[in-house]
Amino acid sequence: MSDAGIPDSPGRDDAIKRMKELKPYRATFRDKRSGLVRTERIMALNFKDALQQLRSQGSSVLTVVEDW
Repeated sequence: MSDAGIPDSPGRDDAIKRMKELKPYRATFRDKRSGLVRTERIMALNFKDALQQLRSQGSSVLTVVEDW
């Protein structure tokens, strides 16, 4: 946008940096091998990334919530 003569917004760099930060999520899932239900805190970019991490571990996802 600065190429077109429009100045960048003052918070743009900060917003981009926050989008790339990992956020904590609390996930409850059932391990497919053992059948045990576990709750873990995982770090992910967004909700979709958190689900992909859990599914790649071979888990049946029960709940995923943003953890503060």
